Amino acid sequence: MPHGVLSDYHLDNHFLKGNIMGLDMYLSAKRYLWDTNKNDKVLSEEIDKILEESDYIKEGALGRTKWITREAFYWRKAYAIHHWFVENVQDGDDDCEEYYVDREKLKELLETLKQALTDHDILPCQDDDTEWHFDHIKATISALEKLLSENLDQWDFYYQSSW
Repeated sequence: MPHGVLSDYHLDNHFLKGNIMGLDMYLSAKRYLWDTNKNDKVLSEEIDKILEESDYIKEGALGRTKWITREAFYWRKAYAIHHWFVENVQDGDDDCEEYYVDREKLKELLETLKQALTDHDILPCQDDDTEWHFDHIKATISALEKLLSENLDQWDFYYQSSW
């Protein structure tokens, strides 16, 4: 996988704005490691070996590693984008639970964000900092374009927020 595809994309100006608490948002990429796939099995065994050698777990104390998770994107106080996820992925429930996001929804978000750059009523800014709002939109567009252009068919995506 090319470097940076599932890297952290942080727009973390909250310290500059003097805010410490608020909305944190995560798009995670998860992949199951099949024990019938040679490469997956080797990767699982390597992860297990590292965990055992670093005393995170005792040898044989737990089963094999079956999932790997990467942070695909992180937002801080991107209220309009969070609202989009609540309405379009979470069925209106703003409950900080983890929700599966299929690629079609990610494409829909990408198109919505592109439209929001010219039509500010699509995702209205929910505070006084419109520059920060549009920085979030632009960075998310860039990340989603890169993410959706890669062959990540074996990865599932999940959204979760924390207040």
